[in-house]
Amino acid sequence: MSRRTTAQRGAELTTWAVIYSLLGWLSLSAAVFGGAGESPYYLTAGLTLLPLAVGFWFRWLWARWAGFVVFSAVAAWAVWQIAQQRVWIMAIALLLTSVETLWCLWRWPERHE
Repeated sequence: MSRRTTAQRGAELTTWAVIYSLLGWLSLSAAVFGGAGESPYYLTAGLTLLPLAVGFWFRWLWARWAGFVVFSAVAAWAVWQIAQQRVWIMAIALLLTSVETLWCLWRWPERHE
């Protein structure tokens, strides 16, 4: 595999690390400032996404396997929501982002030190 391809794979995963860190911080903010009814969901999302984002950024091996578990579960939930014909837009968005993240994790770049 060429160096350019490896660098591109790493850049793509870094992009997701930045996106998930922003979403994690926004989720934690929503948990603190939002209503009591939805706070547990936002807190769970924030506490899940932030460590994964840091792990993706530094290419820690545990983040790869945790990412497979988390995003496979999110993709399965999204497929179930689509099959039940509920929350279409959110389910499709979650499915697409989960599949893209799983693809990046599958093509996890090797660390060269």
